[in-house]
Amino acid sequence: MGQSIKTLLTKFHAFLEVAPTPEEYYLKLNGGRIPLGGTLLIDADWFGQDHCLIIYRDYPTGEIVFFRYAQGEYKYIISADIAFLIRNGYPLKGVVSDWKGSIVAAVREIA
Repeated sequence: MGQSIKTLLTKFHAFLEVAPTPEEYYLKLNGGRIPLGGTLLIDADWFGQDHCLIIYRDYPTGEIVFFRYAQGEYKYIISADIAFLIRNGYPLKGVVSDWKGSIVAAVREIA
């Protein structure tokens, strides 16, 4: 890419200041135009050892339906996120993960 972190931060500063919350993002997602498949692919991308971005991707559409920046993959966070999605119309049929204990425990709690 060839651009420094400072340059990228300058370019994305306006977006980052007004970025939608995960809840706002889901509620505005496609205005319901894309029928969601109901299978969540859940995984986290780690930034060092202290922070991660938990991604909830719909299958088979491939849409990222929810995300959460957190200090770890904790059961209470994942449970709350899945519960929010269900309350707001996500047609949950199943979950696919890397078998991380917190994800499995959260799914079992919801099911």
